[in-house]
Amino acid sequence: MFQAKAGANSKIIATQKTLQDKAGANSKIINRMKAIKITFDWAFLHSKRKLVESFFMLTKKRIVFL
Repeated sequence: MFQAKAGANSKIIATQKTLQDKAGANSKIINRMKAIKITFDWAFLHSKRKLVESFFMLTKKRIVFL
């Protein structure tokens, strides 16, 4: 009787552990995706800034030529 209960409990514990492991793996993936998104956002903003800077440089040159 007790052994059967202990066996059932150990199964429950094992399934809880696998669920935790899966959740841990998912959170790692999510964290990695967040990190990638941050780098993409930074790169996008950086390229935008570069575009704006180059545009202003062009307009300055045009103003100088005018």
